[in-house]
Formats: sequence, structure tokens, C-alpha cells
Amino acid sequence: PGASWYYADDNYAVRVPQGATAYMDISERNMDELTDYALEFWFRTDADGTLVTTDAADYMSVGLEEGKPYVATPNGRINLPVDQMYNDNQWHQLAILSHRLDNAQIVLDDAVLSLNTYNVLAGLRGAKMIFGDTISQLDIDEVRLWKASITAKWIQDNRRARVAGNQPGLITYYPMDERYMDHNIEFYRSSLADYAVDSLYNHTSPLQSTTYDLQPTPPNL
Repeated sequence: PGASWYYADDNYAVRVPQGATAYMDISERNMDELTDYALEFWFRTDADGTLVTTDAADYMSVGLEEGKPYVATPNGRINLPVDQMYNDNQWHQLAILSHRLDNAQIVLDDAVLSLNTYNVLAGLRGAKMIFGDTISQLDIDEVRLWKASITAKWIQDNRRARVAGNQPGLITYYPMDERYMDHNIEFYRSSLADYAVDSLYNHTSPLQSTTYDLQPTPPNL
């Protein structure tokens, strides 16, 4: 996603159709509320429902209701104060930033929203992080999970840039594409591999879905 990206080949995203879910294994990537972490991804939908959630009792969910985003945990639900509708079938970037002993933040495109209390997100726990749980159709791309303190400015400055996959603190990275060279020309093809270099766990796992569907996403979207 993003008009400033260019590929000689198509960029790919995952389409999660109605009745399906896509998930990634986070069983070795759990983080409590005193750990700095960040989750960022691009999404596109024309519906309301859950964008991302976890399968833990102390879950963390982000979704849309009447086009407006909310965050829900066992600590309660926060409706984010925005004017824009995000179920407009356009690409948007969402980032969840948990800062130890400081305000958590949500970054939605150019907006930065404070959640006012450091432990509102209740950490990131569970065996699975699930995309598209209760939404009729969801496209996702560029999923990045960081065990690090990431600023909102960094998210916004780098949201249209591909990362290498070996940055310190990057423990999961799904670009949904694989880079390859043909006659010294760079191309991309679809891939569900996790490209993060995870020195802490030395463990990667593929994105899994009941009926995932890789869709070409032209650079002009």
C-alpha cells in the first residue's frame, strides 16, 4: 500500500474473506504491560468488526464500529476520538505503541492518539494474534511486531518504507512479499513467510489462515 512505493512487480497483501481468519503464532513473543512493544500493520476494509485480537483471557483487540476505531482489553474499551471513517475501503496504517510506565499510543495514518494510561493495553499475550475475527472482509499488509520502544514519529516517517527484517527489536515481520532478482532487476512475489531475524528466540513461523488469499496490490493504491 502507498502511492510512494514502487515495485517492478506487484506488491502483495493478504485478503481475509468473510468467515475466515489469518493468524500468527505469538506463543514465544508474549509481552507484559511493563514491556515496550509496538505492533504496526496496514489494513483495508469496507466493514465494521475486529481488525486484530489475541486469544488470551487478558486479550487486546482493535476494531472498527461505525467506521471509528476502538481499543478493547479486560481493563475496558476506549473509543478513539477521530472524525475520519476508516471502513472506506482505502489503505490505512495502524500502529499500537506500548511504552513502559508511560502513555500508550495509537497511530492511525497521520493521527497520533494517546490512551492516557500505560497499562491500558494489558500487554500482548496468548498463543495467536488473529486478524479478521469478526469482520466481513479484511486486507492486511506489512505486519511488524517490535519488542522495543518505537516512537510515533518513527512509525510515520517509515510507514511507506520497507524494512530489512534484521533491525534490533523487530521480532516478527510479514511483508507478504519475497524479494528476488532476475537479470539484475528487483522483483517481488507473494510470500507468507516471517522475515524477521529473531535472535532472541531464533524462531519464525508462517502466517496461517483458514482460507487466506494473497492479492496483488498495485503501487497506486
